[in-house]
Amino acid sequence: MTSIMKQVQIFTKIDTPIYIVPIISGILFLYESLYIRIISAVLFNNYVFLIISLSVIGYGLGSVIYHNLSEKDKIQNFIKNRNNFILYLSTLFITVFSMLALIYFVPYLNYWLYLIPVSIPFIMAGFLFSLLYDNFNRKSGFIYALDLIGAVIGLTGGLFLMNNIGVIQTALLLGVSAALTMTFYLIKIKKIIIIIPISAAIFLLFVLVNANTLSWVNKNFNSLYTSPSTSLARFSQAGQEADIIATKWDAFSRTDVIDLGAQQRERVVTIDGAANASMVKNESDSQDLQFLKTSIDYLPYILRTPEKVAIIGAGGGRDVQQALIGGAEYIDAIEINKSSIDLTKEMKDYNGSLYFDKRVNIQETDGRSFIQHSKVDYDLIFLSLVMTGTSQAEGLVTAETFIYTKEAISTYIEKLSPNGQLTFVSHDIREMTKLLKTISEILLESGYSEEDLKNHLIVTGNPKQHGKEVMLHEPVITFSPTAFTSTELKSAKSFFKKLNIIPVIMNGETDIEIFLSIIKGQEQDLPFNYQPATDEKPYFYQFSKGLPGSLSTILIISLLIPLFLWGSKIMQNRIMGMSVYFSLSGLAFMMVEVVLIQKMTLILGHSIIAFTFVISIILSGAGIGGIISTKGYENLKKYAGIIASIIILAGALLLQILADELLSTKLIPKMLIIGPFLLISSVFQGMIFPTAIKKMKKFIPVYYGINSSFSLIGSVSALVLIFLIGSTNALIVSSLLYFTIFIIRPFTLDKI
Repeated sequence: MTSIMKQVQIFTKIDTPIYIVPIISGILFLYESLYIRIISAVLFNNYVFLIISLSVIGYGLGSVIYHNLSEKDKIQNFIKNRNNFILYLSTLFITVFSMLALIYFVPYLNYWLYLIPVSIPFIMAGFLFSLLYDNFNRKSGFIYALDLIGAVIGLTGGLFLMNNIGVIQTALLLGVSAALTMTFYLIKIKKIIIIIPISAAIFLLFVLVNANTLSWVNKNFNSLYTSPSTSLARFSQAGQEADIIATKWDAFSRTDVIDLGAQQRERVVTIDGAANASMVKNESDSQDLQFLKTSIDYLPYILRTPEKVAIIGAGGGRDVQQALIGGAEYIDAIEINKSSIDLTKEMKDYNGSLYFDKRVNIQETDGRSFIQHSKVDYDLIFLSLVMTGTSQAEGLVTAETFIYTKEAISTYIEKLSPNGQLTFVSHDIREMTKLLKTISEILLESGYSEEDLKNHLIVTGNPKQHGKEVMLHEPVITFSPTAFTSTELKSAKSFFKKLNIIPVIMNGETDIEIFLSIIKGQEQDLPFNYQPATDEKPYFYQFSKGLPGSLSTILIISLLIPLFLWGSKIMQNRIMGMSVYFSLSGLAFMMVEVVLIQKMTLILGHSIIAFTFVISIILSGAGIGGIISTKGYENLKKYAGIIASIIILAGALLLQILADELLSTKLIPKMLIIGPFLLISSVFQGMIFPTAIKKMKKFIPVYYGINSSFSLIGSVSALVLIFLIGSTNALIVSSLLYFTIFIIRPFTLDKI
């Protein structure tokens, strides 16, 4: 206890410049969260990942600028004046707000151009952090701890604000903070131009509290209207009237309701510009809904009359409405996006109060997680176009989805009643083939014979002309544990004939032999990857064979950047050993973080919860490790690498062994089980970087820049490894990196 009190006393005596660190870090994490949320509405997932990953290079560029300054004495005098730090904070606030305003109001041009504004605040931070580490390296542990504390506050605070007041409102608060900080600085230096930031603060507050103005800002997201990849753009290109009539924007998504004109029977609920779900117009005349019976996805209701239905991805309620007219008496409408639910409820006059129907149970959660915990045996589990379908499918390659993995589909099958059906509506023939392969593999492994399997599956598709080729549009797969009867098959044939759609597989018959071969488990030489996604490799939309091209590009760029920035300096100054040490430190830390976020997304059932949980605990633990590294505890610091390695390795194996038990456990107990493991391992991870910086006498900006650059490589490498060898093996590789740090320490750090 005495030792801890001494650490606290030292902490309270930190030099004034170091106190700015958590504020800077908090601003940057809030900024990054807002930037991701805004550009996610106009860019595909892999481009968002590319831009945010490369933005971290700003830290490295900032350290390069500081290292190359010829007059460091003048810069070092900067830290002696507190007013300079207020000026720096004001400038950072203004820069951050300006960059957010820029990407919001400027028309969409090219995704590469989003890289420039996102990087500028990180360059500013990299410069200042290099200065502080260079001048206060004996207190590197405190700088590191304060950096991580600020990051946790910025992240959790940003997510809280976005979820509770909205994305634009959070950005406006950031702008008000910028104006007030500049006002404070001008008061300190007694400048009359104080009227400018005060006026800016008043204007932004007016926008924030005025409902009409705020609504106008929310709606007029220029990049959304001008991006070629959004649903809004595609509707306009098709000559349809398209107008956004309602918007909700939180940390999870931007959700818009698009009206396509008074003559249309449906509105479109779109998530992040591209993931569409329909909201059906339902007035007093029930005949208005009969068109839903003439849609290909009505097939399961033609075959049987399911009473208990689970709909994963309920969205704007079209599938729920279809289930009601199909005879369902009990519907679990599962939707992870709260905004879709809220907007559908708000438009009850349009959709006939659909989500207030007593037969409909709205479940705001992850579909797989809900089904896993449900006590109901369903007559139908229905998944229709749950993820975005676009003309550029590679945009989804790096988006993991645990809804379509082999383990998830096994869970759905287990939750069916004897006469139940599991129905998928996919976007195209590639998705259909992968789903067919996954279902067939599960059933063959569980004891179904090839002959039995044919009688339990129906696959159909809507033929559409694409150039010279006829393609299957929105193909449907339905499976039942009980073989379909001749009467049911006759009803299906009549339905197909009426709709002019193709029975791809029915009663074991098909004109496309390749699908029967897939059902039999025979491998086929197809031009795309159709192997099942798994919880270890949850990339259902990875249709390329091998590593996706976009990810390969990011990896190559991330590897070249540190060589370009630091290669010559490392060779000229003969600092290869310590450069490797700092490289491994950044690489390993980020790899562990990225892999754990993905694993927790599955276990905790929600990406935002997983992200917040992992980042908050890891950064907090690493901050504790940074404080410990400032004084004493020499053995802990010496063996930090091997201890971290052992804990991470044990954690990887335990998470694999206990996966099923954890999935069936409730959220809070899961967090209480996993949290201590994350915290303890991150404490030892957090000792490594500040301990090394503290011992350095020169080249500190170089080492800081190298560590930052390899943090980027770590995040990209984690994704690459998950694609190639799975998440558990990727975590094992991360543990080996920490073991390597321990092994090379006697030949690097201990020699200084």
